Amino acid sequence: MNKGHKETISIRFVSCAFMVLAIAIFKPFGLGVWQWQAYIHLLAIFALGMFSCFLTEVILRYIVRMPRSYDRGISYIISRNLRFQCINTAYLYLSSFCDEQSGRGQQTVFK
Repeated sequence: MNKGHKETISIRFVSCAFMVLAIAIFKPFGLGVWQWQAYIHLLAIFALGMFSCFLTEVILRYIVRMPRSYDRGISYIISRNLRFQCINTAYLYLSSFCDEQSGRGQQTVFK
């Protein structure tokens, strides 16, 4: 694994960790309501975030043919980041939509 791969992984790790931290802070109810299940839920969200980031990287590298490179200039980096964001947002939207349609998203926590 070269320096570029390690940098990509560390950037995605920090990004997903920040997302999970924001969700943990701004939840409409406290983490104590679910007790230990809330932490498992946050860990699962982190894992899904990392998976979606790596899947989007694979799509950009092999399907769109835009590997990560600093040598091609700022316009290439901006274009690649915009495409990454569009693909990642669409993927996360579709994955949550499919989860809702399968019935798993309609379960209630409180009985």
